Amino acid sequence: MEIKDYYPIIINRTRELRAGIANGSITPLPTWDLDEDFDAWLAPGYLTVLSVNGTISLVMHFLVFWLIAFKTPKEMKDYKLFLWNITIIAFIHDIQLTVYWRPVPFFPIPGAFVQGPSRIIGDIGGHWGMVSSIVLITLYMCAIVCGFVYRLVSLMDIFYYRIMMSWIGLIVVIVIHGFPTILLGGLMHLSYVPSDVIRNKTLQ
Repeated sequence: MEIKDYYPIIINRTRELRAGIANGSITPLPTWDLDEDFDAWLAPGYLTVLSVNGTISLVMHFLVFWLIAFKTPKEMKDYKLFLWNITIIAFIHDIQLTVYWRPVPFFPIPGAFVQGPSRIIGDIGGHWGMVSSIVLITLYMCAIVCGFVYRLVSLMDIFYYRIMMSWIGLIVVIVIHGFPTILLGGLMHLSYVPSDVIRNKTLQ
């Protein structure tokens, strides 16, 4: 499958619009803001920063894994499960963003072009990259909420704590993770628009 880089096309079209506005051949719409585009020369630097940030983040995650596994006090053995939940989801999202997807934004259009392996499967790879990123962010937020719920329950009566650590609590945790993630991820997946339609509207 041919892999095309449409970003230079966007940049050239933006430059043409600027030139046309400057010589009076094009009348800009009030909604245009061509001064906020992400210039092409910034893309390599952005990807470098993304790689460095991802590398540091992954190293720190392995440190956190070690701390959770070997340095968590015995009194926090139940909370360790929630720490694993939060950290593993964050770890997967970092890999997804800095290795698999690697989006480079262009402004003022709310979009990006993909420089990661997800582009191998074509334009749908970029869309799935966005959907998976949103899903993982949602899961991460839900994991944090569950951690807060556990901390709250642990300060309450022992009855509520036992419920939290029972199969009922497990179902609650699954629902908290699953419902918003499936809802948001499903809507994002259904929002896919063929790239030809987007390009025609963008470059017309």
